[in-house]
Amino acid sequence: KPLICGIFLKLFFLPAFYWFFYSHWTSNYPMFPEIVLKTVILEGAMASMTLAGILVSVQGLETQLAQQMIAFTIPLSFITVPGWAWLISRF
Repeated sequence: KPLICGIFLKLFFLPAFYWFFYSHWTSNYPMFPEIVLKTVILEGAMASMTLAGILVSVQGLETQLAQQMIAFTIPLSFITVPGWAWLISRF
């Protein structure tokens, strides 16, 4: 259950949140380029960082969960990143 929740948050919820939050900036602040918004969304849709797994391991936290998050989000990001790229190109 925590693994599915973590994957959902990392690959789906956070990019949607970034899009919602930063899209208001692009409309209200003309100096905030749209390419920054697209970059933030795509970065949010990418897999969990290996460094995060290392930091979790060093701190003695949930290493098993961190390893599973990295292992599952890397292949899933091959689907989510192009999906988010397609989605933001439509708007």
